[in-house]
Amino acid sequence: MMMTSLSSRYVWKVRITQIDCTADPQSVAPTGCLQYHTSLSGTIQSFNYAGGMYQSGLDYAVCIKRSVNTCRVEFQQVPGSTFGINSMEGASLEEGIGRAGEVSCDLVTHDYLHIPGGMLDIGEEIFATTGNVEVYTPTAEKFCGRSLSGLAIQEFAEKIKINDPLGAQDNITIATPVTTYASGPIIVRFHTDSVTVRERDIGFSIAYQQLGTGCNKNKIRR
Repeated sequence: MMMTSLSSRYVWKVRITQIDCTADPQSVAPTGCLQYHTSLSGTIQSFNYAGGMYQSGLDYAVCIKRSVNTCRVEFQQVPGSTFGINSMEGASLEEGIGRAGEVSCDLVTHDYLHIPGGMLDIGEEIFATTGNVEVYTPTAEKFCGRSLSGLAIQEFAEKIKINDPLGAQDNITIATPVTTYASGPIIVRFHTDSVTVRERDIGFSIAYQQLGTGCNKNKIRR
């Protein structure tokens, strides 16, 4: 079934399947999840991503079922895909640059992708080479801009350290994986405010992967 709005800005392609909740309880999404992914890896997209523009006034959850023997989920912008979630800098933000944190994503504008406990994963190799169990790894939960960027978490944390979160950005925050160690199910929220602009408010296409390695989160001081 294909439906279009009168302005032709939004396109829907809807497949409807009824689920027997008694016979197949594992397929039933948790309450409040408008998307539910049960595989170890896959791709999540904002609604109307193919149409090139997300809608205003959204606040919905994309849920991922936690698989056994996994401890973290890695999110990465699909290579070659376009990413656009309005940030404080609006249309002036350079293509390919990501933002993270309250100031960039939820102070002036209020469009963001919420990933619980998102971090730029430092990897176990740092522990192996340095033996340092006091590595500072900041987290952020709100992401916006022109790419999904773990580097944006680090940049925002550095601005907070010097008490200048509104200062000029370095614009080196290119697309970089974001990792969460949050316990499952993993609930990613997409929130938008009342204003959308075509060519800027595109949405996202993100690959996720559940992993059972790199589980030394107890060694990370956040």
